[in-house]
Amino acid sequence: GKLSKNILKMGERVGVKYANHVIVISQHIRNIVQQKYPTQRKLSLIYNGVDLKYPQVENDYLAELGLENKSYILAVGRFVKEKGFDLLINAYKNIENKNIKLVIAGDADHEDQYSISLKKMARDQNVILTGFIQKEKLSQLYKSTHLFVLPSFHEGLPISLLEAMNCHCNVLVSDIPANKEVGLADTCYFKC
Repeated sequence: GKLSKNILKMGERVGVKYANHVIVISQHIRNIVQQKYPTQRKLSLIYNGVDLKYPQVENDYLAELGLENKSYILAVGRFVKEKGFDLLINAYKNIENKNIKLVIAGDADHEDQYSISLKKMARDQNVILTGFIQKEKLSQLYKSTHLFVLPSFHEGLPISLLEAMNCHCNVLVSDIPANKEVGLADTCYFKC
């Protein structure tokens, strides 16, 4: 609750203020840290990277999920409020082409009210939830998706977006600073 948030903030202040060196993952985060801690001079930017192989042939995981190539929209991430998956499910309700499925790969690190309600929303709208997956299964989903969507309203530098781009997905992401830093065409962004 409130106590744990205060402890985390205190830990952040102590960690950044007294660290010998701070590493950040995006220019956006660098700007935030420089603004909050102007005396911290030892600050390095090292972007996130991905090591997800683009599969050449296999689609057995698609078949296991009852999916066909390019027949679904994909979102990937933890089931936390800032990812905006509830908003994505609400938008999906209004999709005209009912043959397009929505797949959300991920789960909650720790069950909470948001993740429980998100799973219920997903069941009610026939959204496919894969749970936590990685490597080959995740690569197959990226490779065969019609569209990758990331509706987050807070990110550092989203690994799922980098993975989707690495797998040559069409992407549609919120226009938050971290996503804009990737430098996609304007048509790939929507208003957060």
